[in-house]
Amino acid sequence: MTHTDPPFADCSMPDTLRHVAYTGGVGPIVVAVGQLLCDRRFCAAAHRVDKQYAATVVYCLYFHPLAKYPGPFWAKFSVWPSYYHSLKGDRHIWIWQCHQLYGPIFRYGPNALLFNSPKALWTIYDSRSNVQKAKFYEMHPWKAGAFNTWNCTNKLVHARKRRILNAAFSDKAIRAAEPYVIQHADRWCQLLLNDAGDVWSAPRDMAEWSNGLVFDILGLTPPPFPRRSRHRSIPSTQLT
Repeated sequence: MTHTDPPFADCSMPDTLRHVAYTGGVGPIVVAVGQLLCDRRFCAAAHRVDKQYAATVVYCLYFHPLAKYPGPFWAKFSVWPSYYHSLKGDRHIWIWQCHQLYGPIFRYGPNALLFNSPKALWTIYDSRSNVQKAKFYEMHPWKAGAFNTWNCTNKLVHARKRRILNAAFSDKAIRAAEPYVIQHADRWCQLLLNDAGDVWSAPRDMAEWSNGLVFDILGLTPPPFPRRSRHRSIPSTQLT
């Protein structure tokens, strides 16, 4: 019995792989892979992808607006480092290590920076800052079209809503609430360290503990607004 010429007879497939295709138990799989590898259209497409990716890497490393910021090499043109550490469950440790290595600002993705500086709060969130919230925030409204000051990406709408809250979040109001916040934060830290050993304490659900801290602060801190009926419309205005 003679074999007909294989569909990849004229390509540069190694003789060993060609032999396995006809004598091994994985013939159909190897034949399919061989056909794909020898398909000129596939090779041309792969070549174009390689060139495009190489161009993207060069752009991210040298010409991107964030190219001047330090950070892990692979993270400058790929999100895989951040994703890898998320899968491992140690992304928070990786971020801390990067801050120790690169300083208060580092680039953890092609289009992303992480800040660890009080000054960044005003640089990013000031009304005159040259930044724009990502579309990611628009995924969170509980009702379509009902945006608040956190998830609103339209600067004009955000400014209208922010004016209502300015009195509560002015420097004077925040300083007045500072003793209450510090009191609850100190107590919160004491409770976290109650069973701490020499190195690590027992694992805790920090989401639940953080919710408890916020509840205590909001519940026991005097409200910044007087309790008058004319202020009762404030929550509803944040939903429209």
